[in-house]
Amino acid sequence: MSEFKIQMPKLGESVQEATITKWFVKEGDKIEEDQSIFEVATDKVDSEIPSPVDGVVKKILFEVNSLVPVGETVLIISTGDDEGEEEEVKEVKPEPQKAPEKPLAAKSEEKVVAKTEKPKEEVQPKPEAGVNESKSSRFYSPLVLSIAQSEQVSMSELESIQGSGLNGRVQKDDILSYIEERKKGKAEVKKEEAVPAPQKEVKAEVEEKKEPVKAPVSMGGNDQIIEMDRVR
Repeated sequence: MSEFKIQMPKLGESVQEATITKWFVKEGDKIEEDQSIFEVATDKVDSEIPSPVDGVVKKILFEVNSLVPVGETVLIISTGDDEGEEEEVKEVKPEPQKAPEKPLAAKSEEKVVAKTEKPKEEVQPKPEAGVNESKSSRFYSPLVLSIAQSEQVSMSELESIQGSGLNGRVQKDDILSYIEERKKGKAEVKKEEAVPAPQKEVKAEVEEKKEPVKAPVSMGGNDQIIEMDRVR
């Protein structure tokens, strides 16, 4: 009986070895031509290897999960052909098998990664007008500085605020309370400036300054008015 040696096929130009992931037959099994006899896997593709001849499995040379170099004999098949006693080596071509398609989610991720732009540089907050943080020994958060800028709070005013945070740090509530108190103080000043002086007192002073009006002198019917000349 003739024997055929099944070798590990070359599954790609750069593939030099493959892993046997499954045997579909065992020693002593009868097999037919083109029947799948084992399955192999590489980094690029998985494939089922068919038998090139009819016969009986005589010898399995590698177990499952064995890493086998390309061209190495993995299986010996005995056939009923009596022509010649020499062993023949049959190179097996793997069945064409499509590489498993990547999940849609994976494809989407690839597209997203390809279109991802370079990370934008972090925008540092510009120094707010009227608030020069470099001149202060205290730390102020960007939020506090932003509120100070919008409410026209100077650095000297910030320095005067008693902070409630760690190490006296000025918090949002601290500066808002200060601004509220400052607004109340300005409102009281404006109110005092808007109060007019009492009108009655002014009238009384004017009346006091006026000279008293003399009562007219009544004349009798026989009185005569003589106009006097200037006397030196």
